[in-house]
Amino acid sequence: MDTSELYCLHRPAAKAPAAGAKSPLLVLLHGVGADEEDLLEVAGLLDSRFAVCSLRGPIRKPPGYGWFNGMSVAPEKESLETLIAQSSDKILDFLSIAAEKYGTDGAQTYLLGFSQGA
Repeated sequence: MDTSELYCLHRPAAKAPAAGAKSPLLVLLHGVGADEEDLLEVAGLLDSRFAVCSLRGPIRKPPGYGWFNGMSVAPEKESLETLIAQSSDKILDFLSIAAEKYGTDGAQTYLLGFSQGA
């Protein structure tokens, strides 16, 4: 697995927060075979006060990416758990710096995922 930082497609909040406040952050986690653009349409239907970061899974899974290898078809348990842990660690690393990097309220960070990203 690539150990570099996760790629993030960032969209600032469409509605500015109140003076002195920071926008909440919505982090999107796509499903297997998709990419960071997959859930942006859904984010556009949500509260415009949210800044949005849509992450790209670290593993190439044509035609897109995924968060781990294996599906529900009898994967090797230890390997699957290791890959899930590695991707989870990458997401946690991203979350630990996201508020500062994007100027959002770290106490108001929310995740929305589909399939492998859920």
